[in-house]
Amino acid sequence: MRISIALILGCFCFGCANAQTAAPSPDEATVYIYSTQKTKEIAFRVTASVYLDEKLIAKLPNGRYFIVGLIPGTHSFYGKSKKRGGVEANFEAGKFYYLRLGWEGSLTPNGLTVSPPDNARFDLKHSKPIEEKDIRDPRVRRDFPPVVP
Repeated sequence: MRISIALILGCFCFGCANAQTAAPSPDEATVYIYSTQKTKEIAFRVTASVYLDEKLIAKLPNGRYFIVGLIPGTHSFYGKSKKRGGVEANFEAGKFYYLRLGWEGSLTPNGLTVSPPDNARFDLKHSKPIEEKDIRDPRVRRDFPPVVP
């Protein structure tokens, strides 16, 4: 009995780990979206809403990241306020894109911008994935550790 319970739990955990670290599909564009604020003096959790094509896909806390697989084509990403900035681009299959949500000392995000791959790789190494409770769309993944090409 103990062996069967351990086997079931092991298979379940192995399946969960594989689901979170699935390799990006060559038929999709892979977009890393991350937040750079690492302020420790804030006593509460600060998150920003991230929208994809007019739909809320995730809440992004400071110092966290998530990954979205997109069908190729033109898509737009932005925060709660489009006035603060966003990104609209043609996303190509098999390519990787990096979008940064900057806070720069504010409790309100400044908007999403395209980040150079070298900067993004550095920032992602010092970030954590978002929590399951922050995901609002099934296309959002929490791959950990990040697969950063």
